[in-house]
Amino acid sequence: MTSYKIKPFNEEHSEDAARLFAERFGMEREHVSLLPTRFEDFRTVLPLLNNLVVKSPGVIAVGNDGLVGFLIGRLLPSWRGGRSVWVPEWANAVAGRERREVFQRMYASLAYEWVANGCFTHLISTLAHDEDVLDELFWLGFGMVAVDAMRGLGDVEGPFADVEIRRAAIRDLEVAESLSHEQERYMATSPILMALVEKSRGEFHKEILSNPAQATWLASYKGEVVSGMRIGPSTQDAAYIITDERTASITAAFTKEHVRCKGIGATLLQHSLDWAKSEGYERCAVDFEPENVLARSFWLRRFKPVSFSLVRQVDRRIAWAHSRRKDEHFW
Repeated sequence: MTSYKIKPFNEEHSEDAARLFAERFGMEREHVSLLPTRFEDFRTVLPLLNNLVVKSPGVIAVGNDGLVGFLIGRLLPSWRGGRSVWVPEWANAVAGRERREVFQRMYASLAYEWVANGCFTHLISTLAHDEDVLDELFWLGFGMVAVDAMRGLGDVEGPFADVEIRRAAIRDLEVAESLSHEQERYMATSPILMALVEKSRGEFHKEILSNPAQATWLASYKGEVVSGMRIGPSTQDAAYIITDERTASITAAFTKEHVRCKGIGATLLQHSLDWAKSEGYERCAVDFEPENVLARSFWLRRFKPVSFSLVRQVDRRIAWAHSRRKDEHFW
């Protein structure tokens, strides 16, 4: 068994860590060749790591031949209402035959520090085909929370619907808000159970509908607007590895319940991809929640996952019932 040590991540380690991620990303492109090639250059991620390491704690694993792993997280002051830490997909990587053990030991080293800093929600994003890391995350108590996926701009798998499609304009503000409101209520239903916060209102939709770089497509069925889909430049809310000037992102999609399974979503998607091609894009990305069963089924039939995000919720009682607590403090 190869010996290795877990050490604090310092800025001097950033280049080796960036090179390790670029190597792992190249392996991911063997599964999804559409991914932007620029992430195979370590210099794409290097400034991100340099910026993150001065703000957040991280660790590296060093073996006989040098760095074999790294892990570093970013503080999220209020993710879903709680102080959390997030490890982006570019902020972790492991190599070698003992990859699972290396990852487990790096996480164990950092997790206690995160909890001591009041972060009880741990989010880790990883490349979709890094099976060793994914398997280890499941065994560490993590569960899926988000999926980032990608596809080309070719023909979409049907069936298709006989609907009227138009691009939304400012005059459609009320319709866009109504669809958004219905989508938020749908996301609060079981088994999705996402909190209804009604955040997409007023100025947000005005800005979107006024932006020529964003295209919101509406589908009308028997005279009623029943579905919508929005596509535009890469979104900062998705995995960094799918952000690229040649990548269009779908940032909203919803179909009313009484007309689902008629092919309306596929029709809107084909229309969106045709628009993206006309705008000079080369590929399309989408991110979605895996607990949204209908969306998961739709997107996975037409897109390939490139990154998974997983979450672990640590029992908050560890704040006082920790391993370093003295018996006399137990009251």
